Amino acid sequence: MLRRLIRYQQSLRTLHGALQQGFSLQQSLVLLTPGQPLATLAHALTQGRPLHMALTMPAGIPVLDAPIADPLRYFKQLDQHITHSIDTLQHLGRRLIYPGVLLLGLGINACVMHTVVLPSVSTLGPQPTALTLYYRIIAAIVTYQWDGLLSLGLGLSLTWPWLSTRLTSGWQRLNRDWQTATALTGIHMRLTQGVPIHTC
Repeated sequence: MLRRLIRYQQSLRTLHGALQQGFSLQQSLVLLTPGQPLATLAHALTQGRPLHMALTMPAGIPVLDAPIADPLRYFKQLDQHITHSIDTLQHLGRRLIYPGVLLLGLGINACVMHTVVLPSVSTLGPQPTALTLYYRIIAAIVTYQWDGLLSLGLGLSLTWPWLSTRLTSGWQRLNRDWQTATALTGIHMRLTQGVPIHTC
């Protein structure tokens, strides 16, 4: 997602820079290579579609549902919004480095315990009750793995409506501030393009 946003921003800045230099929108679109995200915009405009309908947006960016009166200002605002989205995702990625390292360390420790430590402990003498129970659980999982997978699939299929509702409400609660900021950005973009406040 981050890479797509960066590529979209590069195309957007190419258009914005060309418009600032006095190029028309069609002349600015010629500067884009065929593989860039906004390269198909020229074809859509030649078919008669208005700019606000032909412009494809990345996920999470509000779509303008009114004609764009000033493309130069709109592209600048869109660039600012995408810059904020990129900064947020990069900050989140930096925050997830430490939990990721911890999770990797836990996985390595679990592999070492299962392949090195526990077999060496079992050769020292009578096995502890916890170790015996652990080996029995592993053996049962290996023996009845298909039955367990079928039971897990059946349980998920029965509880999925309830689980999906809870996950959706939890995700919406976490993203409430982001959705509010996105809605306010969309209102601001519409206002600057001359759309009345009651329509926004």
